[in-house]
Amino acid sequence: MTSEARLRTPYIPVGLAARKRDAAALFAAFVVLVFSMVFDFKADSSKGLGALPLVFFGIYVAAFAYLFVVDTTRRYAMPGLMPFLLAVTVFVAVGSVSGLLNGQQPSDLGRIALPAVLYMATAYATTRVVMTCDPAALRRLLAVAALAYVISGFVVQRLVNGPIDFETVRFQILGGATIPAIGYLECMALFGLTLTEIGAMGSAFVLLFLSITRTYLMSAAVQLAPLAAGANRLIGPRLIAAIVVVSIFGVGFLVYGGEGVTRWTDRLYTQRTSSGEDYTLYTRQSEWDFMIKHFEETTQTLVSGNGFAAVTTYYYPREVGGGSENSIGFGHSQHLSLLFIAGIAGGGTLLAVQFWQFFNAIMLLIRLARSKFDGSDLLFLAAWGSSIIIGCIVANFFSSIFNSRGWSLWYGVGTGLFIGARARYLRELGMGLVHVVSTPGPVEPARGASRPNVPPAVARRRASLAQLQHSPNR
Repeated sequence: MTSEARLRTPYIPVGLAARKRDAAALFAAFVVLVFSMVFDFKADSSKGLGALPLVFFGIYVAAFAYLFVVDTTRRYAMPGLMPFLLAVTVFVAVGSVSGLLNGQQPSDLGRIALPAVLYMATAYATTRVVMTCDPAALRRLLAVAALAYVISGFVVQRLVNGPIDFETVRFQILGGATIPAIGYLECMALFGLTLTEIGAMGSAFVLLFLSITRTYLMSAAVQLAPLAAGANRLIGPRLIAAIVVVSIFGVGFLVYGGEGVTRWTDRLYTQRTSSGEDYTLYTRQSEWDFMIKHFEETTQTLVSGNGFAAVTTYYYPREVGGGSENSIGFGHSQHLSLLFIAGIAGGGTLLAVQFWQFFNAIMLLIRLARSKFDGSDLLFLAAWGSSIIIGCIVANFFSSIFNSRGWSLWYGVGTGLFIGARARYLRELGMGLVHVVSTPGPVEPARGASRPNVPPAVARRRASLAQLQHSPNR
């Protein structure tokens, strides 16, 4: 090679090219993994569609196995990951063993435990991708995925169950990324959004309105609550414009919404028992009482629960005909279901970890709301993961994320983003590759950051050398 050709050849540190190839393979596997459940649904064997969910799950398993094999990059410390993995593993193990001891069918145990396994596996895969791949590319991928999942909930309902009656349809049209898409509203106030992300968020709110689902309205309210800590900083033209648009939209629905508004008012005010109690709350409370009673029944159930396939019972008020129904698996409160299924040993352990994440997610969002920061994609991913965790924890007081594989996958994505993006940001902060999150005031450059008079080529070479110092091939 001549000296002239050598000068034209871009400088790539030894080992960096291999890292980029590994990251590309890891990212490709993650793309397949995330999109594998986009059209997943609970199959009705009478319609001849029972094989499709198995195909989707098979694609997920293949993608995760490939990701695990090609992931040869160096492991870095990720605070909170190991306790999380251990807590989910213990929960699945205790719930399964307890179920077998109580004579429950292994097929039922595996089917009901599967979403929890997806939740854990997806969280692990997400942490590895966040620590290895380009955060901006990951943000764009997940924005598209969230939009796809929101739309797919409507599409699947239409294809599997026929025409949709918007006068009666409810939660069935909500896709697995409803809570993540709503979480974008918080990130919009903190970071700003692309058109794709705004589309995902807007679609989620439209479908949420059509579903007449109060639980996710409560989730959205709690997701947005941490922003109040930074109200003085966040209120600006963008937020004011959003409030104006939402207000116009709300007034329009009140005036011209017709059946949609009537369904909401009926849902909130008129569906009551003779004692004034909400029908849905009556049903859920009866199920909660049943689970609490059988959780506390013996020392064995208190410690190890009743198993994944244990039967729960809930009752209907007399005004709608009375009677009762039985179900197995997770009920209308995942927090209680964890204890009912795996007791304090399994369910209590997982609950402790999840609420620890919930508390830390709120604290992270409060800090971001109060601070001026460099607006990095890593902080965006950490904030989005925090909002997903908060939304899922709140929703699980009145429903169960683990009743859906798609919802469980996105809960895992949010958990992985929270753990992985936060860990990588702190690591790169120590390397001097990112700006410091600061209290209100001018943003200070990171340690070792290039000055404005440094040529871009020199800045890129310095960044490559900094990455090489921490590469596994060094």
